[in-house]
Amino acid sequence: MLELHRIVANALLLLMLLLGLWGLFMALINRSPGGGFRSTYVLSIGVFALQAVIGLAMLVSGFRPRDTLHILYGIAPFLALGYAFGYSPRMKPRNESLLLGVAALFTFGLIIRAFTTGR
Repeated sequence: MLELHRIVANALLLLMLLLGLWGLFMALINRSPGGGFRSTYVLSIGVFALQAVIGLAMLVSGFRPRDTLHILYGIAPFLALGYAFGYSPRMKPRNESLLLGVAALFTFGLIIRAFTTGR
């Protein structure tokens, strides 16, 4: 189960980096995020949900992270990505892309930090 948790974390790390750079590029060329970006963004939230289910299963089975702060790093992506996604439609196209890209890169940083607090 730990190996699966690590594999999904690595996939999310790459996904957040690519999504963040994609969002920043769209902001740079003054474009709003298109359907492909938005669907990838929502998909990433779904992958975070899968990661959370795996983590909860590990927790219930008695497998604890080295630092309980790791659990906060599992909750924070939902708050960051969800808030940005909910707020972004009210923004100008460039700012919407920028907000979503920055939220993805922020989450990328959270994942890196989560690696240091796990096992």
